[in-house]
Amino acid sequence: MNLPLESVPGGLEVHWARVDGLRLRLGLAPPLANGRTLLLLTGRTEFLEKYEDVYGELRARGFRVASLDWRGQGGSDRLLADRRRGYVDDFAAYGRDLTGLSDFAEAHLPRPWFGLAHSMGALILLDALATRPTLVQRAVLAAPFLGLHASPLARQLAPSLAAAICGLGFSERYVPGHSDEPAAGDVAEGNVLTSDHDRFRLYRQRCRAHQDLLVGGVTWAWLRAALAAIGRLEEPGKLEAIATPLLLLRAGNERVVDAQAAARALARLPHAQVRDFVGAEHELLMERDETRLAVLEEIDAFLR
Repeated sequence: MNLPLESVPGGLEVHWARVDGLRLRLGLAPPLANGRTLLLLTGRTEFLEKYEDVYGELRARGFRVASLDWRGQGGSDRLLADRRRGYVDDFAAYGRDLTGLSDFAEAHLPRPWFGLAHSMGALILLDALATRPTLVQRAVLAAPFLGLHASPLARQLAPSLAAAICGLGFSERYVPGHSDEPAAGDVAEGNVLTSDHDRFRLYRQRCRAHQDLLVGGVTWAWLRAALAAIGRLEEPGKLEAIATPLLLLRAGNERVVDAQAAARALARLPHAQVRDFVGAEHELLMERDETRLAVLEEIDAFLR
């Protein structure tokens, strides 16, 4: 079943923007009186509908929420004929998507603005803050994607391997172990996203209801682009130049991204704090209620 792209539950209005000739789907929670504006930047494979519950919880705390489907996923235009392939040739393109969202917010939402970025969204936001220090007043990075969850040898070899394979003309092929199927299957037990089995099943129900919004695994081009973006942040002085106050939220049972990369970044960010959530999996906003409540309280307090 495919539901209309113009209709998103959770109180969001759907808007559209043009970036690089592509149509991007934006979501806007109608402003609440005396509220704070929050740019919600989601992760790879995610789509507006996935955060239905989160919108309501954030709005109840006084946030106006603006979000988007990144190019190549969700309801935004895809980049390949095979729409399931996770593809981008340069993460700078995601930065232009973020500019499209901020241009929309400039026209419709009052400042101050704050940021809440999950996983891949956190990588994109950090890269933007290095050159756009006034983009948001403060930001929360939830389970930031700053490194591959892989062995040290694999992390060392991955950049040159991805570059070589793309150079041979295979950039649109899947990385081994990836396919058109979404990374998270239908089995709740043993998934690496959340320890809340009921919430995981709800997420999978939403996936089945929105087959046209789904993305499968990553291609060699996406991997090369992601590693290049991470490499740019690792350049001396890059993170040190970010003056925006940041709060890093880390999952205690992280199995999707490299948790140690977040620790290394924390040591270089001059205005960053960290909170750890013992036993939590990667998707902190989709976790068990006691964890989700604690996460929301941290977000709310830091962004006041």
